[in-house]
Amino acid sequence: MESHRIILAGVPRFMREMLEDVLGQVPGMRIAREPADSSALPETIARMGAHWVILPLGADGRMPARAEELLAACPSVRLLAVSDDGSQLRGQWLELHEETWDDLSLDDLIAIIRENRRQSQ
Repeated sequence: MESHRIILAGVPRFMREMLEDVLGQVPGMRIAREPADSSALPETIARMGAHWVILPLGADGRMPARAEELLAACPSVRLLAVSDDGSQLRGQWLELHEETWDDLSLDDLIAIIRENRRQSQ
């Protein structure tokens, strides 16, 4: 079975707990939390071999400022930023791809992770 390694980085507690619970029940998805020292995130991505990092979406609806830095340090990782209420998701990866999804369910999130992992292989 294909494995999807995901790091939840700086996601608000309620959203983090929900994502850990739901994604943790999906076969092949391994979830990890951001290290206590957020500056160690690139090392954690490399050590874990993470495919995805889920971050909080900026208040302006844009990718967080650290997205560019993470992509430069970890070119194979894909970033997803989720709004506090879970209604909006933005994705970005090194191929200069950026996409926005609105009004999605947790099933939609799982499908996005699965589909985009296959495309990157």
